[in-house]
Amino acid sequence: MVNLGMKAGNGNIFRITAGACPELDGKNTVFGKAIDESSLKVIKIVAGLEVGSEFRPKYPVVIRECGEM
Repeated sequence: MVNLGMKAGNGNIFRITAGACPELDGKNTVFGKAIDESSLKVIKIVAGLEVGSEFRPKYPVVIRECGEM
């Protein structure tokens, strides 16, 4: 999770990475990792999205459900 430096409000971004990101070491918090094929499938889909400026997805990515199944 990356804090955008805002003192109040929703100033955070969640990042899903498909590999090592040494530039984020010591600056961000890791919440978890992919532990099964379903999780890896989601990461591969997100990692393959078309991106625009600043490597952000051109279209919104929405997590509709989360948790243990």
